[in-house]
Amino acid sequence: MTYLRLASILCCSLLAIACATPGSPISRQQLLADKDWLAEDIGGRGVIDYARSSLEFSNQQSVSGSGGCNRYSGDFDLMDGDRIRITGLAWGEKACPPALTEQEARFFKALFAARSYTLDSTMLVLYDDDANPLIRFSAFLK
Repeated sequence: MTYLRLASILCCSLLAIACATPGSPISRQQLLADKDWLAEDIGGRGVIDYARSSLEFSNQQSVSGSGGCNRYSGDFDLMDGDRIRITGLAWGEKACPPALTEQEARFFKALFAARSYTLDSTMLVLYDDDANPLIRFSAFLK
């Protein structure tokens, strides 16, 4: 009886671990939603530090954040493997200094163009259709 009980506990534990692997859609979405993502680089051109361009994922398939000057929101969809699509972005029209306006335009263009990503506990990188890096984000806890 003790052996059967131990085997049952072990099987349940292994099942719980298997369900929580980073490759499953639920855990990938949770990894994205558990953090705020701060842009460190947009298109290989760096960022204006004080602009704080950011990306936040919700568990309800929506995104929001700051483009560096204006707040924005939209939707996202995680597909098989490492595929992602960000759609329906809308943002404010606040006037910004020219450098921020240009960076924000690059940021939004990159979000629209994102088709895949890599993710670990501290870094998120969005890529275009040709696997070119668009935006590199670092994580900070909410």
